[in-house]
Amino acid sequence: MGDTLFNARIGMANEEVSQAANYLAVASAYPLNQTTHIGAGLAYSGVSNIGKSPANGNTMQVELYARLDLTDQLQITLPCN
Repeated sequence: MGDTLFNARIGMANEEVSQAANYLAVASAYPLNQTTHIGAGLAYSGVSNIGKSPANGNTMQVELYARLDLTDQLQITLPCN
């Protein structure tokens, strides 16, 4: 757990131009070596009540991923579906 990285985000959007009104996300990543991490995340998006959205309601998403650091500024993230 000591090397595990954690990230949390919370935000709001302009409901008139965005399909999402708000969001909350948490994620963690664990380094396997200097250039490879595995991670998991959980995200919630609240649907806008003003704009037209194809979504029927709020959404919850869970993801597992692997991230490869190609350089300090370039990374590739591979979802594990």
